[in-house]
Amino acid sequence: ITRNIFSIIDSLVKAQTINTPYLINEYRLVQENTFLNFYFPEKLNQLKTAFLRINKVSNKTDRLLLEKLLTSFLITEMFEIINKKREDILLLSYEDLCRKP
Repeated sequence: ITRNIFSIIDSLVKAQTINTPYLINEYRLVQENTFLNFYFPEKLNQLKTAFLRINKVSNKTDRLLLEKLLTSFLITEMFEIINKKREDILLLSYEDLCRKP
């Protein structure tokens, strides 16, 4: 089950704060070449540029928000890619499940 990335971040911030430890390790992991080369080879340069720019953001709150948004986006896209390659996986969105239980 996937979820809209803005809803993910909104839920995290409402339940905790932007400083929540959620998605910190994931942000580090989605920057690894193995992950990027496997799932996003055609967007490798753009993503590396995005990571560099985010890592240079001096305002901690802004940087954490950008890190969590990009991480959520990449994980959601990863699930979409896996879903397209595998017939034995059913990918549903949380929002669709709420509309049609």
